Amino acid sequence: MSRIIVTAFLAVACFVVFVTEARRNRLVLTVVSVSAFLGGIWLAVLIAVEARWKDADGFVDCSPTCTRYQDAIGAVLFGAPAVLVALLGAAALLGLRRRRRD
Repeated sequence: MSRIIVTAFLAVACFVVFVTEARRNRLVLTVVSVSAFLGGIWLAVLIAVEARWKDADGFVDCSPTCTRYQDAIGAVLFGAPAVLVALLGAAALLGLRRRRRD
C-alpha cells in the first residue's frame, strides 16, 4: 500500500507543477525541469540500491515485512519512469493542441 501512496504522491506533485506552468506558456522549461527532478530522484534511488545502503536492495524480497523505506525505494524505482512517460505524453498532446490552435 505504501508503494501506491508514494507513486501517487510523486505523480500528483509533478502534474500539479506541470499544469500550473503549462498555463503560463512555459511548457518546455517545465518538462525539462520536472524530468530532471524525476531523473535525479530515480538516480539517487538506483545508487542506493546498488550500494546496498540501509538494505535498499531488500525491496525485492522483503514481502510481507517490507519497511516504509523499502516500499518507497521500490515505488520510486518503478514509479518515476512511469510518471515521466505519462508527463511526456501529456506534454506532447498539449503541444499538439497548442500548435493546432495557432
